[in-house]
Amino acid sequence: MIVNKVFILLNVCFFILGTIFPFIDELVIIEFFFLLPILPIYLVVVLFICIIVKQFRKYSLFYIKSLVPIFVFIISQIVSLNVVENIQKYRCQHTIQEIENYKKINGFYPVNLNKSGIIYSSISNEQYHLEFNSSFLSTDIYSSKTKSWKTNKWND
Repeated sequence: MIVNKVFILLNVCFFILGTIFPFIDELVIIEFFFLLPILPIYLVVVLFICIIVKQFRKYSLFYIKSLVPIFVFIISQIVSLNVVENIQKYRCQHTIQEIENYKKINGFYPVNLNKSGIIYSSISNEQYHLEFNSSFLSTDIYSSKTKSWKTNKWND
């Protein structure tokens, strides 16, 4: 009974860590270079141990349960990145409407704009950019000149 509670607690912790990890660049670098390369080794070692012991049936539930937190961790990262990116795109679309309305009223784009998580850059009276960090070392940029989005990755 206590093992099941520990297993549930472990999965909740991995879910919480998985939702936070993608937004802290240092943690993502650690994950990519230290945690992900260990994962296949871990899977092979545990499977090999189960086969050598020749009691795979006895340990198969343990093997499967040991994989669940890893998959929870990875899936929670993918879900959190997609949710945050969609929220930021929605907020940017709303901000674009506000900026265009400001220009219709005043004849020029605002000089400054304070929006949490969104960076506004007024290039001239006729052009501006909106930026937000969409995922690990990736930035989405909206240009009012082209009225389109561009994604800059870490190596751009």
